[in-house]
Amino acid sequence: MKDRCIVLVAVVAGVMLLTSVASARPSATKQRVAITAKGTSHLSSSGRWVLEPLGAGPLELDSGTGTSVIARQRSVVRDGQSAQIVIWVSTSEGKRGSFVTRARIEHLDVEGYNVGTGTWQVVRGTGAYAGITGGGRVANVTPMGRPWVERDEGILIVP
Repeated sequence: MKDRCIVLVAVVAGVMLLTSVASARPSATKQRVAITAKGTSHLSSSGRWVLEPLGAGPLELDSGTGTSVIARQRSVVRDGQSAQIVIWVSTSEGKRGSFVTRARIEHLDVEGYNVGTGTWQVVRGTGAYAGITGGGRVANVTPMGRPWVERDEGILIVP
């Protein structure tokens, strides 16, 4: 009987220790954000961006400059409509740090406008963006002869 009590106390103590160690780990925070950008577009793009928190969390309003380059591009025809699938890699440098994103966007030409939609994800970051992951959806438009505008919305996971 005494041995059973000792084993029971040891098991309870072990469970309590494991629970306290597990809860001591910092938990990640999910935060909804929007990144709005404008700039010039060619085979590489440059412009200005603003990151706006759309929900509570550790990330704050930030802005800065960025550059984007085409990592890969191909043409497809779907249901008779031509589209360009472009993989963009963008580096954004702001007041609170920098981050790199990768976006896959399908672009369509529509009467003097280039319209694109797709997805984006964070590759890496520094400063306030160190260790973040996540991504979301992207939409952009480039009127011929004018700067492009883009809006990325999604969820970032901050460690």
